[in-house]
Amino acid sequence: MECEARHVLSLGGLMARRAYLELIESKRGADARKALEAVIRLEWSKRKAVTENDNERPVIDNSSKVSNG
Repeated sequence: MECEARHVLSLGGLMARRAYLELIESKRGADARKALEAVIRLEWSKRKAVTENDNERPVIDNSSKVSNG
């Protein structure tokens, strides 16, 4: 189900994701939609955590490097 959740997150915008989830509900039922939404939220939080951690990486200062030329 994680693969499908990543697919939903890759869709082009909120309206596309909502339409996909409505389709899932009509074909598989409300419980299946809720389960998929839970996994989507988990995947979203993983992505958000990675993005926040990327912002915490130290900046490399190249100005102190000695030039060989």
